[in-house]
Amino acid sequence: MLLTAIASPVIPQFTDVSVNWLMSINHKDDIRMQKKTIQHNTPIDALIAVTKRLIRYEDRYNMTSEEFYNRYCKGQTEDSEDAVEWANAYQHFIYLRRDLESKVNQVA
Repeated sequence: MLLTAIASPVIPQFTDVSVNWLMSINHKDDIRMQKKTIQHNTPIDALIAVTKRLIRYEDRYNMTSEEFYNRYCKGQTEDSEDAVEWANAYQHFIYLRRDLESKVNQVA
């Protein structure tokens, strides 16, 4: 399971968090970058939203995001729009999870 519950008696309050990412869309030799911004109220909301996206990809392609990402980094996947978006979503998941864990550890 991607999202691990973090049990802590004190959860810090966070203000607006923006999750930004670049999506590379590869169409033959034409690479276009599209920036997409999504606003979340807390880092937990952002983590949940990204986790839901990852679960949809995992269900669609019948593999974990970690397994996919390892293959993607080795060049063992297609450079499809889904692959690029899935890789970006997984990178965000890792970043958000580490950031949240770091903040929880600071108050623990």
